[in-house]
Amino acid sequence: MLFSTFDFLLFIIPVLLFSWAFAHAPKVRAPLLVVASYFFYMAGPRTDPLPAPWYYVGLLALSTVVDYLCSARIHARSPDLDHPDPHRAAAARRARGAWLGVSLVANLGLLAYFKYTNFCLEAFGDLARAFGAEIVVPHLDLILPVGISFYTFQTLSYTIDVWRRRLTPEPSFVKFALFVVFFPQLVAGPIVRASELLPQFHRRPQLSAEDLTQGLFRVFIGLVKKVVLGDWIAANFTDAVFAAPGTYTSMELLLALYAFTLQLYCDFAGYSDIAIGVAKLLGYQIPENFDRPYQAKNVGDLAPLAHDPQHLAARLPLLPPRRLQGRPCAHLLQPLAHHVPRGHVARRLLEFCHLLQPARARDRL
Repeated sequence: MLFSTFDFLLFIIPVLLFSWAFAHAPKVRAPLLVVASYFFYMAGPRTDPLPAPWYYVGLLALSTVVDYLCSARIHARSPDLDHPDPHRAAAARRARGAWLGVSLVANLGLLAYFKYTNFCLEAFGDLARAFGAEIVVPHLDLILPVGISFYTFQTLSYTIDVWRRRLTPEPSFVKFALFVVFFPQLVAGPIVRASELLPQFHRRPQLSAEDLTQGLFRVFIGLVKKVVLGDWIAANFTDAVFAAPGTYTSMELLLALYAFTLQLYCDFAGYSDIAIGVAKLLGYQIPENFDRPYQAKNVGDLAPLAHDPQHLAARLPLLPPRRLQGRPCAHLLQPLAHHVPRGHVARRLLEFCHLLQPARARDRL
C-alpha cells in the first residue's frame, strides 16, 4: 500500500481509531498493529509489472522468526563469555557466532537470491564470453519482495546488537514482530534501531495536541513533496526526457538530470516525512534520518543516498547525523549511479562491513 493513495486514507483512519481505543490495553494494541502492518504490506496496488504476490509475506514472517530465535540463543550463551574456564568461554563464542551466522545466511541469502541472482548469472555469462565461450545463461523471472532490503537490515541490526551485547533481546514475540513490521517504516524505511523503537512499545502511548499538530503537519508536508513535486516532475518532465533522450537538446537533457535529483529528493524526503508523521499520530517517535543529502561533501557521502531508497534507509542510521549537515552542495549528477548495478553490490558490502565494525571505530567515521 502506498501512502499517497486513497486506499491508505481508508486504512489509516480505522487503524488510528482502534489503536487509540486500546491505548490502555497493550496486549490488544500490539497484536492489532501487527495485523494492520501485515495487511498494509499485502495490500499493494496493481502495477505493471505486477507486484510481488501476497504470500511473499511469508518471507517477512520467516525473517522475524529467525532473528527472534537467533538473538535469544545468542543472549543465552552471553554469560559464559566471562566464565573463568577458557574452554567454556571459547565454546560460548563459537555458539554465538554460529547463531549469528544462521541469521546472516537466512537474511542475506534471501536478499541476495531475489536481488542479485540474475545479476550474477549475467556477470558469469559476460565473463565466459570474454574468454571465448559462447553460453546462454538463463534469466529468472524473480519478483522482488516489497521492502526486503529494509526489513532484512532492520532485523539484522537487532541480532548484531544482541551479539555485540549492546541490547537485551525482546522477550515478547508480538512486540518484536511489531518492531519488524511497523507499517509506517516497513516498505521504504527509515530503518529504526531496536533500542530506539522497542522501548516505546513497553510504554503507554501519549498523544498531546502538539504531537497531533506536528504529525498532521509532517504528513501534509510529505504529501506535498511526494505528490505535488516528486510525482509531478516525473510525470511531466523527467520520464518523457529519459524515455526518448535523442529527441531533446543537450540543455533539456541537462535540465532533466538536475530535475531528476530534485525528484529523488522529493520522493525520499516526502516518504520519510509521512512515515514520521504517521508514527507520531500513533504515539511513537521515529528518529530523523534524512537531512540535506545534497549537501554531502564528496561522492562517498552522497552515493549511498542518491542510489536508491534501500541505501537511503540502510546507511543513514549507521552514520552520525552531523555528517550530513553544513556541507557544501556538490555532485548533483551523482544520481546517474542509480543505473549502475555493480556499484550497488560494492556499496552494499561496504555498508554491511561498516555495521560490523567495532563501535569505537565506527563512531569515528
